[in-house]
Amino acid sequence: MAYVLLGILVLGLVASIYIAVMSSKTWPIYQTVLVVFLFIALMAFFYLGARTLKTHQAWREAYNRNVAQAEQLESQILPLAGGMDPQGVSVTGDIPRLKHELSMAVRSRGGGVFYNVKATGLADGVLSVTLAPPGSLPPVEKPAATPVEPGEEGAVEDPAVAEEPPAEPAPAEGAPATGAPAEGGQAPAFAHGLVPNSIVFAFEQKPISAGGRYLGEFKVTEGAGDNPNIKLAANLPLTEAQAKRLEAAAAETLVLFTTMPPDDATLFASLEPAQRAAILPAEVAEEFASADRPLRDYLQFFHEDYVQRGLIADSISQTTSNIQRTEAAAAEAAKEATFRETEKTNLAAELTGFQRESQAIAAYKKSLEDLLAQTRNQLKATYLENRNAAATLTRAQLEAADEINRRTNLASQ
Repeated sequence: MAYVLLGILVLGLVASIYIAVMSSKTWPIYQTVLVVFLFIALMAFFYLGARTLKTHQAWREAYNRNVAQAEQLESQILPLAGGMDPQGVSVTGDIPRLKHELSMAVRSRGGGVFYNVKATGLADGVLSVTLAPPGSLPPVEKPAATPVEPGEEGAVEDPAVAEEPPAEPAPAEGAPATGAPAEGGQAPAFAHGLVPNSIVFAFEQKPISAGGRYLGEFKVTEGAGDNPNIKLAANLPLTEAQAKRLEAAAAETLVLFTTMPPDDATLFASLEPAQRAAILPAEVAEEFASADRPLRDYLQFFHEDYVQRGLIADSISQTTSNIQRTEAAAAEAAKEATFRETEKTNLAAELTGFQRESQAIAAYKKSLEDLLAQTRNQLKATYLENRNAAATLTRAQLEAADEINRRTNLASQ
């Protein structure tokens, strides 16, 4: 392909030179040079266009190759990491299963678990506890909270708890018993690694049948890595029911886990149906009878529950605020309506007074109009009488003047 392209370019260049030479006899030199440059530019454009198409083809092939490789890798990752296959079927995955088995193996060896932890008091939400050395622990029942449906406070659906702690070898003859109180009645010091800001998960040590429950996630607020006396505070805010349960457990014996106990499907699947029915709600008993059921992440469950409780609390607070504002607006509207009703009554009374006064004014106006008409009639009559009297007086004056003139004339004769 490269040789064909090169041949086309050479032929185009030769053709352009030939045309330029043949045209130079009739064309001006600048026009001939312009034609040569146009042919050269055309060849360059042709070459770049061809290379662009080739590059586009190469990138498309690389894209298709990468897509196929990605699909192949996804098909290989799904059995390892788990998830949903293209048919919508949930695949557990080898990695989550192995992590769970590893966690169960670590837990079965007693790592990260403190039994017989004595709660010594609760003050301002801070729980004081005393850790017991691992060698002094007798076998105890698994501390687990009653499994319930999501949403019920203070209970875990199927908490997987640690196996009974392995028995420690008996102390040598003459050596002090492990876990025996030191002089002065203080708990003996031992390295436990719980320093401030360490996270622990607390369970009541009493069995489920006696009401053993999960108490919550706590953070070490005071203590040293080798001092058995430490103080714990809730790492997540407690609900009212959880706070009451913690207050009731302030003098109980607890079990502390440094990590949330992993889910163990075989824990409840191995129980007899009657035992399972006694500690599980009826709607989930059948699911928990299967050892192949989907595993639950209780740490994520409780953290999501805390987030959802916060969102619901905010929604309730906002709704309550809206209701209060609505009620205040309604009360203000009612007060305004009462004021307007009173104002309406007062205006109605004033309107009645105005109408009465208007009627009185109309009557008085009518009387004035009548009086005016009467006065005009009297003035008209008086005017006519005055005119008649003036005419009579004028006539009398004329007659008197005539009489005077007559007498004067007679006297002069």
